[in-house]
Amino acid sequence: MADFDETVLEDDFEDEGAAGPGVEPRTSRLAVVALVSSLVCCFPVTSLLGLLLGSIAMIRIGTNPALRGRGAALVAVILGLAGSAAHLYVYRVLTAPARALHAAAAGDVMRFKSFFNAGGAQAPNIEVTTFITKLEDRYGPFVRAWPVAPSEDRSPTDDFMRFEYVFVFRDATQSGEAWIVLSLTGMGKLDSIRVLDDELGELKYPVVGTPQRVSPGGPRGRSPTGSGGSLRNSPPPPDEG
Repeated sequence: MADFDETVLEDDFEDEGAAGPGVEPRTSRLAVVALVSSLVCCFPVTSLLGLLLGSIAMIRIGTNPALRGRGAALVAVILGLAGSAAHLYVYRVLTAPARALHAAAAGDVMRFKSFFNAGGAQAPNIEVTTFITKLEDRYGPFVRAWPVAPSEDRSPTDDFMRFEYVFVFRDATQSGEAWIVLSLTGMGKLDSIRVLDDELGELKYPVVGTPQRVSPGGPRGRSPTGSGGSLRNSPPPPDEG
């Protein structure tokens, strides 16, 4: 990949000053590569690559009369910027449960509540401390969490969507879920976090939340693995990078 990019750069640079009367400027290969990278926006690295290469191509085209393709480079920059922003937003939304629980475990109640929509943001502080204390008493300190898959479940008004999560604590790994706000008001905020446990009972914050639809796969409150929430025999969690 490094050799390919180097060749593209060399091709754009070696045409410096080649334009003249009767000489048709050629399209910058760098601009074309940047546009293709930005169009393949399903991967974060391609969006960033398109943004970077598009920016370089615009500079080269502006200083080299032998090159054209400024429009393609500009589109690559715009798409790359939009794609990168979208990937960052999705990442922040899907990691919100983990970041919220880390804040609560560190004693920062107000930061924990800032991740939530109206109900969770306005719940009394004692509800936060009770939730975290119960989690730590059962499973030990919180370590990390990651999304397993989005669910078909939505609230009756389609304002919220459920995502299945794995919650890792020092002494146990539990399945659970988080309901995330989809409406324009509070979009990306958490509506609720639930840690599932058929033996000891689920733990939820906030205690009173938005009414939720029953999962197509079975009664609400079961773990996505069918094990009642406990994943103690699951493979070790991936390292955080």
